Amino acid sequence: ALRQDQTDNTDGMDVCLCRIEKNNEGAEISFTGAKRPLFVYQSEKLEVLRLLGNKKTVGGKYFQKMQFSQTKLRLKKGDIIYLTTDGYVDQNNPERKKFTTPHFMRLLNEIKNNTLSEQRQVLENQLDKWKNSEEQRDDISIVGIKI
Repeated sequence: ALRQDQTDNTDGMDVCLCRIEKNNEGAEISFTGAKRPLFVYQSEKLEVLRLLGNKKTVGGKYFQKMQFSQTKLRLKKGDIIYLTTDGYVDQNNPERKKFTTPHFMRLLNEIKNNTLSEQRQVLENQLDKWKNSEEQRDDISIVGIKI
């Protein structure tokens, strides 16, 4: 789809994708990640978990066709999935320290029982507090979906 065999473009793309199929109990999720995880809160497990995708990007300088693995899981009503770019966890503060994935997961675990709009506000506030006067260094997208 990136047509890298026809162009001089050597950019890669990190992405997490989900297919959500609703059912009576909640939903079945099919997840595929290219260097991006899926964060999942299942109320019966009581914490946010990270499902790893593949370690390869889509396309890129060393382009090769590859198959990406797929993870399926069943979620119940009230469970939440989070799809993200790497911008939030890679954002640095004035001391040049990144926010990091473990820090992000701790934050998600603190706010998992809030409404999604409250979670958004906390995530925005924490990011602003973290980066302080630093410029945003990358795109930042977080999509939270409550089943």
